[in-house]
Amino acid sequence: MDSGNNALPAPRGRPFQKGNPGRRKGSKHKITVLAEKLLAKDAKDIVVAVIKAAKNSDPTAMKLCIERICQPRKGALVSFPMMPVKTLEDVAAAQSGLLEAVGQSLLTPAESVELSTVIERLGKALEASDLSARIARLEAAEARRTG
Repeated sequence: MDSGNNALPAPRGRPFQKGNPGRRKGSKHKITVLAEKLLAKDAKDIVVAVIKAAKNSDPTAMKLCIERICQPRKGALVSFPMMPVKTLEDVAAAQSGLLEAVGQSLLTPAESVELSTVIERLGKALEASDLSARIARLEAAEARRTG
């Protein structure tokens, strides 16, 4: 390579073309489709064999069966005393309570973020409900005034 040449190296692979939508959402890779076809014939026999192995104390088979019966929980349960949130004013107080709980090590910052998201969504629902009620009152007042 010439040390005086400052050109960028050629891109590897096929370049992206504008307007190329790529693979459709939900479409499967051809290997996945092939594997599904191969397993489809023997699916019942495979399930019976795994269940039989689980009954014979095979730990891997037992784990497979349990994971299909009881889906593992994605997050940990959080036990945290929280005030009821029924008004928009309660939303701000609840958010402050979360910050205080993190400061007192009652909640981790990650748990606080998750709970904060729930409170924020509740706040948006309360705000929408409040706006809807206000609009209805204004429309009723306007109808009385003009009617």
